[in-house]
Amino acid sequence: MSERLEFLDHATIAIDDLDAARHFYGDLLGLVEIPRRFYIPTPGTWFLAGDREIHLLVRPNDSKLTGSNHIAFRCQDITKKVQELEAAGVKIVGQPSTRDDGTIQAYIEDPSGNRIELQQRPA
Repeated sequence: MSERLEFLDHATIAIDDLDAARHFYGDLLGLVEIPRRFYIPTPGTWFLAGDREIHLLVRPNDSKLTGSNHIAFRCQDITKKVQELEAAGVKIVGQPSTRDDGTIQAYIEDPSGNRIELQQRPA
């Protein structure tokens, strides 16, 4: 049986101006700004949209970097899921690695080259 994705964890949006983005997402849209759970060298901020997160990161020079636009799905067994996807010919652009908060993440691309993060949170 295939490893299933559980739900959308977050969406990351590349921004140009952090102050303008804070005003738009916080003041105008009414989202609640929250602390970032782990270190990312890219400047930015996070907001809650219901019970999901929106990660705003200042646009990097290289749009293929992790700070680029992407969506993230959570799964129970990321190693199994990456193996299944790789066997099916999906392009793996970042093998599973563990962040400083214990979350394991990997990156894939869809057929159009859109970046998708897969993650497995610690138990």
